[in-house]
Amino acid sequence: MLRTSKSIAISGRSMVEDKQVATFNANIYEANASGGSDNINMIITDRDLYDKNKSAVRKDLQDFQAKVWSAQDEVMAESDEKASES
Repeated sequence: MLRTSKSIAISGRSMVEDKQVATFNANIYEANASGGSDNINMIITDRDLYDKNKSAVRKDLQDFQAKVWSAQDEVMAESDEKASES
């Protein structure tokens, strides 16, 4: 019997004047894949630029989080649909 699972990887970069300040990464899994443990990470790649632009980087992080939540909702809806078909 074939069993499949879906995961989504999302990445983003916070940029200030064409310089990368931080990177964002997220992995979203179906409820039964990898225990359903989603993860979200932020790595500050330029501390000085981050300190000078915290509000802009934090806004980018909020925008990224919104995209992650949307993807989580999508994956959960598909998992629920798949479970109801079983």
